[in-house]
Amino acid sequence: MKIIGNSEISFEVANNFTEEKLLCLRMIIKGNVIGTLQSPTYLPSFIGALNSILVDDCYFNAHIDTTNYRNFFLVDGKVTNNYRLTLEETFDDYEKRVIRNDNFIFFYFNLHDDYFFDYDIFLKNIFEFVSIGNYQDALLKFNNYIELNGLVKNLEYTSQ
Repeated sequence: MKIIGNSEISFEVANNFTEEKLLCLRMIIKGNVIGTLQSPTYLPSFIGALNSILVDDCYFNAHIDTTNYRNFFLVDGKVTNNYRLTLEETFDDYEKRVIRNDNFIFFYFNLHDDYFFDYDIFLKNIFEFVSIGNYQDALLKFNNYIELNGLVKNLEYTSQ
């Protein structure tokens, strides 16, 4: 196993390269491990989804901040249908939402009751945030890792 990123956000990857563009990986956000190593992730789509968090208007909200962010994920006690994040099959067992402002990216994760994969830790209603700078740093390190290992060539990295 290898951990790529920083103290706020990182990626845990299995060192079992079997095919180009596929990698078993999980995301770690402030110590919360999201995903499974039991299924490979299709890297171009995964990287595209991570990049979209930084640039797509549907994830931006100027009114969210580090004191009120939980309120933006819940409406009348239920998780909002807005700000949905689609990653890859590796993360399908989780309900995922993400919102950003100019300085932070805010996450909500919840393991579905009818999950498919096996998990050591059951994450329920996890709210976290990371600085955009640390997010970009982790994404750049991850992109460099997969390019250096020949998993995907000519990745497009997005910076804000």
